[in-house]
Amino acid sequence: MKFSIVQRIIGGYLIMFLLLALLGGSSYLKLVLVDSHVQQITDRATPLLAETSQLQITLLKSQRSLLEFITYSDVEALPPIQSAFRNQKDEFLSKLESIRTATEQNSQVNEIAHLSETYFSVAERVMSQHVQSIELNQLLNEARSVFVKYEDAFQKVTLLLLDKVSDSRSQSNKVDRLTSGVQRDLRTLRAASPDMDLNKLVETFTNNVGRAKEGIGKIKVSQGVIARFEKTVAKLEDAGVSDKGMLPLMIRHQQLQSEIRNLIQQAQENTRSMETAVDQLATLALEEVDSSSLVATESVREAERMIILMTLLSALVAAAIGYLTSKAIHKPLSLINRVLRKMTQGDMTHHVNYQSSCEFGELSNSIDQLVSEMKNVLSQINTGSDSLAEEAQNASNISDTTMSRVSKQKQQIELVAAAISQMEVSVSEVFRSTEQSQVEVESANTSTQRSRDQVASSLILVEELFDSINDAVDIAHKLEEFSNNIGSILDVIRGIAEQTNLLALNAAIEAARAGEHGRGFAVVADEVRTLANRTQKSTVEIQTMIERLQESSEQVVQVMNTSQDKTKECVNQSRVTDETLKSVAERMESINEMSMQVSHASEEQITVSKDIARTINEISEVAIETENEARGASSVSDVLAQLAQQQRTLVHKFKL
Repeated sequence: MKFSIVQRIIGGYLIMFLLLALLGGSSYLKLVLVDSHVQQITDRATPLLAETSQLQITLLKSQRSLLEFITYSDVEALPPIQSAFRNQKDEFLSKLESIRTATEQNSQVNEIAHLSETYFSVAERVMSQHVQSIELNQLLNEARSVFVKYEDAFQKVTLLLLDKVSDSRSQSNKVDRLTSGVQRDLRTLRAASPDMDLNKLVETFTNNVGRAKEGIGKIKVSQGVIARFEKTVAKLEDAGVSDKGMLPLMIRHQQLQSEIRNLIQQAQENTRSMETAVDQLATLALEEVDSSSLVATESVREAERMIILMTLLSALVAAAIGYLTSKAIHKPLSLINRVLRKMTQGDMTHHVNYQSSCEFGELSNSIDQLVSEMKNVLSQINTGSDSLAEEAQNASNISDTTMSRVSKQKQQIELVAAAISQMEVSVSEVFRSTEQSQVEVESANTSTQRSRDQVASSLILVEELFDSINDAVDIAHKLEEFSNNIGSILDVIRGIAEQTNLLALNAAIEAARAGEHGRGFAVVADEVRTLANRTQKSTVEIQTMIERLQESSEQVVQVMNTSQDKTKECVNQSRVTDETLKSVAERMESINEMSMQVSHASEEQITVSKDIARTINEISEVAIETENEARGASSVSDVLAQLAQQQRTLVHKFKL
């Protein structure tokens, strides 16, 4: 089965595509594998390392809190440290649980969990016993203070005994033997170390105190001194060896400190074991990281080898396809190229004659058909060249005739254009005159409107004046009424003054009758009469002024009435003037509209004249262009004749 060139190329590219797809698929699978291992490192191993490090840090913090706890001797400072230790314990267990869910090393995690449980339990016991130790130490300090107190008392009573028996050497020796054992025990107590066997010291101290109690009776001193010695020794014994005495408390404190040291040692051993287990867990995490990295690296190398192999295979296939395709293309191309070179030389007698089912076979047949068709076309062109030369000569003659007629038409159009231009000038003059008339009419209309506005303003002012005069007339009438009222009031005042004068006269008469007793009353009556006379005079003066005021008010009322009538006539006259100006303005508006109509008509006439002139000019330009084109057509006809001759010459060069 034979394949075409296109099919071969498509097949080659399809094979290349399959190889590339295979290469891409294998690379993708390897990359997925690498990504899986990297994801494993990212999601499991790396967080496991981080959690392990945090676990170690939390363990160290708890150790530091424990050491800080046992170094404090203040009970009030211990609860915050103990709370911090328990928080660190919870944090440690929480992180350990996170590690349990993130790794498959359950045995290692279980071992760490068991060790941590033991460690935190021991640490709690250490803290509890440390608190007991502090409390016991406080009791011991109190007991030691009491013991020291009775020790001083014992020293004093011993000195008292020695003083009492100082005259007898034998008695002094007895006192020394009696108190020497207790004195030795007291010195031993003062120099006691934590490693001393305190139980033996208790036994020795008890025996020495017993001998002192028994031997005091053999000393020849007063009973008061003996009683004092016995009492002091008894209190010293009680402060030293009783249940709450110093020595039992020291023994309990010594035992408690020993237990604390053992527990701390046990906690340290558990800590070291936990650190070892955590380090092993971190080592396992690192090994898991290394294993995943190794697998990822190996996957990358396999992907590289696969890519190189597929690339080489693709290169070989591409080379084979290229060689076969170029071989199938080169032979027909050489045959086609030979025929095309002959065609470019004018030889139309050669054919490719390549028979094949591929694209080049079809191309060869098409070229052979092209050669045959071109041979026929060239023959027809040769025949048509002669006819073209004859027609070109005829076209040249027609162009000359057209050119002469167009010249005459051009002259006539120029005359029409001149007449149109003169008409346009006349219409423009009419338009300008109309515009000036319109301007004057608008100016007159504006002046008329201004006069109307002024008359309207005057009318408003006159009406306001009319209203003001009406108000003034009303006020004048009210003033006249007030003047009349004042006159009546003055009559009343005048009557009161006359009665007052009469009363004053009567009072003066009565005062004269009274003699010396009425002299003061007579003086007052004279003053009252004087005031009454002055009131009468003032009333007369006011009456005169009121009468004048009333006369003036009547005159004002008359003047105001006259002004009111005149103002009313002025208002009526202003209204008539406004109506007249309104009529004038309406007529000026009509004149303005007529002027505008004339102006629009003139403007339209100018526009039409310009359009006619522009059309005539365009016709003139068309005539000129027609004349030029006629000349060009004549030239083209000449050139066409020359080209027909050249075409005939060129066709004769081909070998048909």
